[in-house]
Amino acid sequence: MGGMEKHEVSKYIYIAAMGFVGAFMRIVVDALVPVTGFPVATFVVNIVACFCLEVVYSFVGRRLHFPKKLVSAMGVGLIGSFSTMSAFALDTVQFVQQGSYLLAGVNVSVTFVGCFLAAAAGRALSYYLARRRFERLLDRLRAHNPEPTQAQEQGR
Repeated sequence: MGGMEKHEVSKYIYIAAMGFVGAFMRIVVDALVPVTGFPVATFVVNIVACFCLEVVYSFVGRRLHFPKKLVSAMGVGLIGSFSTMSAFALDTVQFVQQGSYLLAGVNVSVTFVGCFLAAAAGRALSYYLARRRFERLLDRLRAHNPEPTQAQEQGR
């Protein structure tokens, strides 16, 4: 295939398809969130994206063992096209150009802290889900292989 393996091509198709979905979701958020003097839609999108990206990589990829190309497509395509660092930067620069230094500082501060906390929450949820999944697996194993009772032990 001219230097590209079939696997690589399908990975890019997954990324493009997920990118379409993520970009569409971004447009929907923009339409649903009212326009104010602060870029609320951009803030919400970036917070949600940081949370989801952590869940995708920490749980879906590592614990559910989804195929790597699908996890990559979800992270790069879906979440990458949904989130918007460029709009965040543009909004912040516009605040500075308008002399709204306080809004620029608030935008940077709440976005940075919010994204960090969202990613931490995504990681915490991932660990919680992984632990629950592991405990259910152990419960199923115990149900199929019950431990001997004391009476059974004494009979040996």
